[in-house]
Amino acid sequence: MKTHHILGILWLILCSVVTISACGWLRNLLSAHDFSLTLNLILASFMAAAYLAGAVASVFLCRGLAWARILVGIIAVLSIVACIAQLVATGRLSAFAAVLGICAVASLVPLWSPRRYVIG
Repeated sequence: MKTHHILGILWLILCSVVTISACGWLRNLLSAHDFSLTLNLILASFMAAAYLAGAVASVFLCRGLAWARILVGIIAVLSIVACIAQLVATGRLSAFAAVLGICAVASLVPLWSPRRYVIG
């Protein structure tokens, strides 16, 4: 398999899991009786939308489209920032956040390097 096919499948799985989790958080935040616009609601909405866009882009990444590489690369950078923020805020990372961070760091170079230099 080519590098972009592997990265596309990896990011499709990761973005789908995060999107499903974020939709669950949104459901819990929106079903409260004392609903108010809070920072948690805004962050969960942004995260659900960003990772949903990443899941869609990862399908097109398997086809090798340049805009999909850029968008999934941006999602990877946002994932790294979120992992660092969780580490600073709580002092530890969950197992899934650690896997997401490692995959994001490992896939940045193939995603952002020009296509002619990618091996595979």
